[in-house]
Amino acid sequence: MIREIFEYVVSLFKSRLFPLILVFVMITVILINRLFTLQIINGESYVTDLTDSIKKDMSVSATRGRIFDRNGVLLAYNELAYAVTISDSGTYKDKDGKKATDIKNETVNHAINRTLEIIEEKGDKYSTDFKIGYI
Repeated sequence: MIREIFEYVVSLFKSRLFPLILVFVMITVILINRLFTLQIINGESYVTDLTDSIKKDMSVSATRGRIFDRNGVLLAYNELAYAVTISDSGTYKDKDGKKATDIKNETVNHAINRTLEIIEEKGDKYSTDFKIGYI
């Protein structure tokens, strides 16, 4: 019995399929190793690089000044205004019986509420006629 198994293994090594099988096994090992390196070892740095590349800052040129009609009546004027965009790209997990979406909503709502509190603390006003969109 052992002799038959040994002869089968020897015949397998002598066959023309053995180099092909060996090449496929080596390629599979290399691909799995590369996948492990990209996902597990370097995955966090790739996520950081992605979030840094998504974030974009834009600067808008200054306004052109006040506009008067031919009689000297002010038609348009400059008023300093700031726009705040709150974007959440975090990942959330279910915790303490709460769903991940509920935790995300609480986090975003808290950030918006805290932003409005800071604006009011500084004595500034904010507009409530802005459009809220969900993307």
